[in-house]
Amino acid sequence: MKKPAFLAALLLLGHIFVAAQTPEKTPLLTLHFETNLGDLTDQHRADLGALLQTLPGKPSEYTVTVTGHTDARGSDTYNQDLSLRRGRSVAGFLSEKGFAGEKIILAAQGEHRPAATNNSDQGMLLNRRVEVRFERIATFSNRPSDLVPEMKVRFQADRGITFASPVSGSRVQIPAGILVYPDGAPVQGEVELRYREWRNLYDYLSFGLPMHFGDDRGDFFFNSNGMFEVQAYQKGQALGVAKGESFTVTFVPAKEMPDVSLYRFDAQTGQWTVAAEKGKSPAVQPVALTAQTVEATNNGFGRPKCSPNPLRFPKNGSPARLLAAAVQTGYELATGARRFPIAYLQDPLQDDTALVRQSERTQIQLHQYDDVKSYFYIDDLQHEFTELGLLKNYKWEYVPSLVEGEFTARHLKMQWYAAYVSYDESNNLYDLLLSSPDLQINIKARLLHEDGRIVDRKENPALFEQYKAVQKERWDKKLEHYSALREFMALSMPLREEDEWCMNQMDWLKYFNANKKKMTERYTRHRAADYGANPDAGNQLIQDYNVRCRAANLAEIQARNASRPAGSSLAMTLQVFNFGIYNCDQIYRLGAGTQVLAATFRTRDGKSITSRQTNVVEKYSQMMLSAPSPNQVYYSPEKTFDVIVMGDDGRTYLLRDSEFAALDLAGRGTADLVLDDVTDQVKTPKDWMKVLGI
Repeated sequence: MKKPAFLAALLLLGHIFVAAQTPEKTPLLTLHFETNLGDLTDQHRADLGALLQTLPGKPSEYTVTVTGHTDARGSDTYNQDLSLRRGRSVAGFLSEKGFAGEKIILAAQGEHRPAATNNSDQGMLLNRRVEVRFERIATFSNRPSDLVPEMKVRFQADRGITFASPVSGSRVQIPAGILVYPDGAPVQGEVELRYREWRNLYDYLSFGLPMHFGDDRGDFFFNSNGMFEVQAYQKGQALGVAKGESFTVTFVPAKEMPDVSLYRFDAQTGQWTVAAEKGKSPAVQPVALTAQTVEATNNGFGRPKCSPNPLRFPKNGSPARLLAAAVQTGYELATGARRFPIAYLQDPLQDDTALVRQSERTQIQLHQYDDVKSYFYIDDLQHEFTELGLLKNYKWEYVPSLVEGEFTARHLKMQWYAAYVSYDESNNLYDLLLSSPDLQINIKARLLHEDGRIVDRKENPALFEQYKAVQKERWDKKLEHYSALREFMALSMPLREEDEWCMNQMDWLKYFNANKKKMTERYTRHRAADYGANPDAGNQLIQDYNVRCRAANLAEIQARNASRPAGSSLAMTLQVFNFGIYNCDQIYRLGAGTQVLAATFRTRDGKSITSRQTNVVEKYSQMMLSAPSPNQVYYSPEKTFDVIVMGDDGRTYLLRDSEFAALDLAGRGTADLVLDDVTDQVKTPKDWMKVLGI
């Protein structure tokens, strides 16, 4: 059948531009693609650029949801990949235009959400699309919740005050005569000081304000060691500190925690900034930690009285089966059948990618061919880089380049410990990266057959794909090894004696290696229990351990809320230049495996929930992830997250971890979540302990 003229024109353009407004005035753009194509055309770029010109504000003020789709032709796997490629091409363009990568939510729907029937050319054209939705982050206008009450005390402005918190022992010292009205005039007469603190996860859940931080390195989560707010008022009017003046807060943090920085909350923008230290401007950039380091800090290891975390498992995991696998790993490590990688022993809290990189150490020699410097073989003497084995029957020809300096005869005689190869299709050359303890060079080289023929443009792509496949297989095998070590470490806890509970991971690894006979006896005994074949025994062992952990956890939380003397060794003396909200925190990023999903929220009776703040909570490690956008949520099949939404209706909503873990969200870009209204159940921060089941 002959296509209608208008359809042919649309196919020629390869896209449809639809600038729409949702009821929330959210700009929406739909781009359409020709069959099997995923790259942006010039027209796509022009239309995207035109829409961007209409957006008020800066790119940093937006989150963008990019969703790729296909028609129904082709396999489901192919269409899923094609829709992802289409979405990535749009996301790449937006990144070039200044939109933050962490605020671009990329989803791939393949053929599963058609916009029209697939029974006609016109319908399939409408389905080959990418939908781009822009949502501007609202100007911040909230205050922290009142679940944590303020302490109030009156004093004379011309006398100043020293105030000590009866809860923590923290002290506020305001000198005489430093307070000013908004116009800068000095304050006279009686003033009211208002002070409060947030000291644990349940206080932070009641905080009501965003808990994430960003700088030129990207976005980070907070791991809080305590927050405080200090304000001064006179007859309801907020007061300030005179220019050049300051006051002192001697703050007692919630626990001993390394790499803590002080942050101040900007009530106008809703953003946290690093608080400047005395005599330093701008403030020093804070240290960014890994999630593993933060979790180790939070689980109590290393404190005089520690309370390890209960064990939690992915939704499809069998606790007893995982315990049996960890016992087998421990048995192999104790008996010498398996060894700890050196990099893991040095720092087990590194992420797996960094550990694999550090373990890539071998002996690589370059052998000169026919006494010609520019012709050589690569010989991996220990066969560590298995992918290099695909190239052992080829030789290399060095192509002079200024990438990292010239390749010389000296380099042929050196011992290298790593070699990485990448192919540049544009010039049919390879980039060869060679590393040694003292030198790293990057050279251009041409791959040759043994008879001297150049490997041509038809052969190289297929050969390089094989190279990457073998490299990935090697990486995956190493990652499996590190995953087994992490499970061994986590599941060692119910097998440890209680005097081992408070050891940090590195200390316990040293203890393990120094007591191989004891560990061999321990893991031989548990191996004989065969928890895989006797899951009831394995599950009971884990359950008994979790019961003890939760009891210790609750006792520690209550102890932290008890009064501390003002002379506590943990006290931090801070010179403060402004009233406001301050945060003594670590910052960290999550490792691989955690997804950011575009989320919609509703109650069980179908009522839509508009979020003003969304958090997910990993309660056993005391970690709270506050999303940059209220319509985002974090998901990981390996973690147990509770989802907490503070609605713009003033209500608080909860999706419990068991229900969230049961959802099939792996690999998806969106989530439609049903939550319970728990507002009436959380009148105090401690109520969160009951609601979350701690």
